[in-house]
Amino acid sequence: MALVLIENRGQILAKKDFDSHKQEDFYRIPGGGIDLGETSEQALRREIREEFNAELKQAELLEVLENIFTYEGEPGHEIVFLYRADFVDKDMYEKEKLVVLDKPGEETLHWFDKEVLLSSNFYPEGVEKFVKV
Repeated sequence: MALVLIENRGQILAKKDFDSHKQEDFYRIPGGGIDLGETSEQALRREIREEFNAELKQAELLEVLENIFTYEGEPGHEIVFLYRADFVDKDMYEKEKLVVLDKPGEETLHWFDKEVLLSSNFYPEGVEKFVKV
């Protein structure tokens, strides 16, 4: 899994979701799976292209995290390559929400205040230590 931390004037791009088993909201940064033969950075750039028709610049690998979790009552385990990056197109930062193009109507990401995310269920665990305060 390759995920990216994108910050913008005190806000972070994230998806708000709900775990009905735990009865809790949570937030997760954008990204996706790594295909066979791809590096984590190539996967990240592909995912951002597919999801938002956007390009990233200055992708910096921050850390590799092992994320063991439960979602909807099912155990999960993933290795996360965590990046920090910026959009090439500055207009991306002016959009109130970003609709995931390969899942229209299903997934939308928003700019959330850092304080909201840092005081909430913000996943994967460990990403919070890389948020600029």
